Amino acid sequence: MIHKLQKKKKRQVILSTHSADLLSDNGIAGEEVLLLTPRHEGTIVQLASSIKEVRALLESGMSIGEAALPRTAPSEIHRIQQMEFDFK
Repeated sequence: MIHKLQKKKKRQVILSTHSADLLSDNGIAGEEVLLLTPRHEGTIVQLASSIKEVRALLESGMSIGEAALPRTAPSEIHRIQQMEFDFK
């Protein structure tokens, strides 16, 4: 749908997502996805396909969602999940 909309007017589309379903679309390539990684000194922006591990997964047949989304999980996700469990 997004491709069809932008194709008519030749517009660039910028979309921010963590959706595995959206990123599993075969029409989305690793050369079209930027990964933003927060650091103490600022946010690092990398082309997903320029990351060696992601590129290898893409070349093995994985979608960009399968290859890149695991890299976006917070480094201390286990603590966040435990806090959610403690509040229940």
